[in-house]
Amino acid sequence: MPQVMLARVTCPGCRNPFETPIEQVLDVRDDPSGKMRVLNGLVNGAACPHCGMRGALNLPFLYHDPDNELALVYMPLEAGRSDPERQQAIGKLTSTVMDSLPPEERKMYLLQPQIFLTLENLANKILEADGVTPEMIEQQRASVELLQRMLDSTSDEVLEAMIKENDASIDAGFFRLLGVNLEIAQATGRAADVRQILAMRDKLLELSSEGQVVSARGEMLEALRTQPTREKLLDLLIQ
Repeated sequence: MPQVMLARVTCPGCRNPFETPIEQVLDVRDDPSGKMRVLNGLVNGAACPHCGMRGALNLPFLYHDPDNELALVYMPLEAGRSDPERQQAIGKLTSTVMDSLPPEERKMYLLQPQIFLTLENLANKILEADGVTPEMIEQQRASVELLQRMLDSTSDEVLEAMIKENDASIDAGFFRLLGVNLEIAQATGRAADVRQILAMRDKLLELSSEGQVVSARGEMLEALRTQPTREKLLDLLIQ
């Protein structure tokens, strides 16, 4: 039930108009990747095709997790609506979810969605429902910030220095976060971002400790694929 539509926006940098896909309802049963997009602040972002400027559009959306009975509405102040308009927008979002569900799943929590003015508080509510501690939340936030700094690096030399300085923070979770960003860039057709992320991944595989582990594991799997014998498997397990 992904609710995606095209919005026409004007780039604040170069002032050129362009169209970009936006999401209005994220149902994590239908689209499990929606949770990661929310947690990493990747919902309704846009990249100007003219000048490359990127940023968040700060548009309202509803996050629905039926397994945890969560109906969370992001309604930022930047949306610029009066209170009656905001209530009308919330009602429209909840009606969209209700209409998509079979009668037995139309429960009361959907009629009283929790409203959040910031993505941070909404993300914390999602993590709280999953039993995630504040320490784990802070670690995830630090990973997102590190990834963004790397994406904003001005040269290969700067990126390489950042990788070496932050080697202890580049773990399996960081590579999963990188993978989510790559999938979103591919799904939205942002070819320049895909090339940038792939180039950064190559640097991470080469220079970071975790990247070298990932590379070695990939080489072992490829070796097993080309020689799928018990002897080869035993040899790789010993390694």
